[in-house]
Amino acid sequence: MLVHVYLQINVGQFRQLSNDLKKFIRQIRCIPNHTPFRFANTFGDALYDHRVGGEFGPFAETSDFTSYSIPEHTSSETRNAIPPVLSRPYRSFFSHAALHSTNILISQGRLSGIVDWECAGYFPEYWEFTKAIFGIINNEALEKIMRNAFDEDYGDELDVERTLWRDSPFGI
Repeated sequence: MLVHVYLQINVGQFRQLSNDLKKFIRQIRCIPNHTPFRFANTFGDALYDHRVGGEFGPFAETSDFTSYSIPEHTSSETRNAIPPVLSRPYRSFFSHAALHSTNILISQGRLSGIVDWECAGYFPEYWEFTKAIFGIINNEALEKIMRNAFDEDYGDELDVERTLWRDSPFGI
């Protein structure tokens, strides 16, 4: 697990781990979607995510994905702030969708495996990034590793997702 091991790895291993994760993310993003939906699991069925509350979708459009992923009880102020960000024309990529430290296995500072694929599927391109950052809030070293593992920084999307996490009925 990354959380406990990061204290024992050196600066070079930090860089290497981030590069390994970047390579992994680039590789899984190349997995083609052969379903009739933009956002679905690999069989074209419902996605699964804890923040959304379990199964949801599949969806043909980003707007449908976004609408469903916003909890019903979300304040109107938050609802009004979301469309300018989450209505952008996002690409659909295959994502692990739970790429946090407890699912990343490392050995001698190198990525050795990724576990817990229950949430994997085709999601908007920002989803992997925001979900990866979710589990490492307030941990600068781990957040830096994850941010460096992505070619893009989805800061606006992360801000929206953090707001939605706080508004989640599951207390996430």
